[in-house]
Amino acid sequence: MPYQSVFRPDLFKGQTIIITGGGSGIGRCTAHELVALGANVAILGRTAEKLAEVKAEIEEDGGQVLTHVCDIRDEAMVIAAIDAVQMAEIDANERGRTSGEQPPLPSRLVCGQPVPPWPRANGKGWGGKCDVDTITNVYLGVPRRTDTSYRLRFKTDHPVADSLRVYVNGKYYTARLESDGEYVAKLNLDSSKLYSPAVMVTVEWTRSFSPPAMRLLEIEFA
Repeated sequence: MPYQSVFRPDLFKGQTIIITGGGSGIGRCTAHELVALGANVAILGRTAEKLAEVKAEIEEDGGQVLTHVCDIRDEAMVIAAIDAVQMAEIDANERGRTSGEQPPLPSRLVCGQPVPPWPRANGKGWGGKCDVDTITNVYLGVPRRTDTSYRLRFKTDHPVADSLRVYVNGKYYTARLESDGEYVAKLNLDSSKLYSPAVMVTVEWTRSFSPPAMRLLEIEFA
């Protein structure tokens, strides 16, 4: 049964609201109420299973909600979550202005080639010389298909570790260094449930690595 609020319908229509701790307790209840009142809601929390349960509840009532696994004590995760929410909002606005027509983002980016200008945060932390900063966010188009198995592959100018952590569509994965010198992460993603035809990818790097610099030469979502 849809959530029954004491406030007037559509009180928050057109507003985007991020709720931390959205997987349980007050955060969960707040998400239900704000969605019922017309808000675009994103819920953040440390446990993916709890977020998925709240999402299922809201969808059962006919609403929609974005979910992002995020520990608010982790700056990289907070920035990634906010960027992803902004991207979904930008994409929704663009679809509204263009009646569904939106130029697709490429699924592959190469150092030295122009980074597509939308969303506005694309390439954040990458820079013109392709140097990887502590946080590097790029947006890649998602090839649509029926299965849910994808691979994220990227090349660096030199290997800095046997594995690197990547953050894709609200989840962490491990990209492992393969014999050909590429890093590869195996992902599980249902493209039919994406709010946008693209996902944000964060390649995380720490200055404790030696040598203390890394260049991201190429990255592809396939």
